[in-house]
Amino acid sequence: MISKTISVATFAVVMLAAAPVLADPVAGCGAGFTLGTVEEGFDSIDKRIYSAEDLLIIQDELETLVDRNDDGYLCWKQFKPNQGQDKFWGAEDYVITLLDDNKAVGRTD
Repeated sequence: MISKTISVATFAVVMLAAAPVLADPVAGCGAGFTLGTVEEGFDSIDKRIYSAEDLLIIQDELETLVDRNDDGYLCWKQFKPNQGQDKFWGAEDYVITLLDDNKAVGRTD
């Protein structure tokens, strides 16, 4: 029982040490945009219109291409649902999310 407890504690310490530590964002977002981590930006996407493969590509590109200043933060803005007018993407009333790097000087809240 003691060795099991030590193993669990060791695993928890290793996982915490492996977790990325984000510094403060190097810049803010323009008016109307939300500042958050890359993960939060990915979570803001309406995933109903993407395949699992596309979502993997999007997540990778957010981390490698969109976060150009490599601080782990992005800006995003969501637009009203399309209200069923465009069925091309295979879902009704999906929300469009615009994601970009936090490159504006100023607002960081």
